[in-house]
Amino acid sequence: MKNIFKNILKILKLRKKYVLFVCTGNTCRSPMAESLFNAMNINHWYARSAGTSATNGQNMSLEARMAATNHGGSMNNIYNHKSRHVSRHMIENADKIVCLARSHYNILTSQFPEFTNKIQQLTEESISDPIGRGVEVYDKCCVEIKTALQNLKL
Repeated sequence: MKNIFKNILKILKLRKKYVLFVCTGNTCRSPMAESLFNAMNINHWYARSAGTSATNGQNMSLEARMAATNHGGSMNNIYNHKSRHVSRHMIENADKIVCLARSHYNILTSQFPEFTNKIQQLTEESISDPIGRGVEVYDKCCVEIKTALQNLKL
């Protein structure tokens, strides 16, 4: 019996933890965060992303792909990304939920108050949405995200 418990503990320690990055449309900020985080290869963690107002199945924006590629994002995440609307299932299964703006934090803590303890913002200040703006704005946004990820407390 003792060996069974040891094996279960060993399996639980090997299980990768899941961080969910959340923005609005899941085509710019949160997929950039997902790709940059996964490229960091943090032991026992992997990232996914979703949006509070996302339409399922959209590609990552071209400018976001360019910025994430230029800053070392995971190519698999960048080119295979399809947007997803955040769901209860995602919230329940995530070990941490990291919001890119205060508005996302407010929405999630209001819709899922029982999970407030695992919902946080990436930075104190919201990361501005670059949608529809120039490549330079996406690049600046990506640098902000990458810098914040290096200080992320999991």
